Amino acid sequence: MTTHDLKVWPEFFADLADGAKLFELRRDDRPFEEGDWLKLREYAPPNILAATPGGYTGQRCLRQIAYVLRDSKVGGLEPGFVILGLAPPITPLQIQLQGHRLFVEGVDPKVAVQLSEYLAELAGFVERTKAEVLAEKRRKKT
Repeated sequence: MTTHDLKVWPEFFADLADGAKLFELRRDDRPFEEGDWLKLREYAPPNILAATPGGYTGQRCLRQIAYVLRDSKVGGLEPGFVILGLAPPITPLQIQLQGHRLFVEGVDPKVAVQLSEYLAELAGFVERTKAEVLAEKRRKKT
């Protein structure tokens, strides 16, 4: 499986990120295959009239290719283009753990719940262990 890093214009990005848009029409300039991942990054093109430079906005999402349509004999798809059918979006997991932020993209929602429960349990264990160690040190001092 390959991950393809692609620009997406703002008018399409939100629908891709939230799963409303289940397809992507692209130039067939890469070896897109079913099972590959698309790392989609929102990109605002330059606006000459408003004198604003283009650039990445910082928004991103990850979608998996579920179907690839190219070289259609039915018609309607010009040569050199491909339609990518996309699997539903995968929930990012963001956890606050002792002041450190952990962000993992591409986590299945069920796994995200299990992982967050495990990490919460682990954080509790670490806090209890630290308290026990501190209590032991205090006892040794007295």
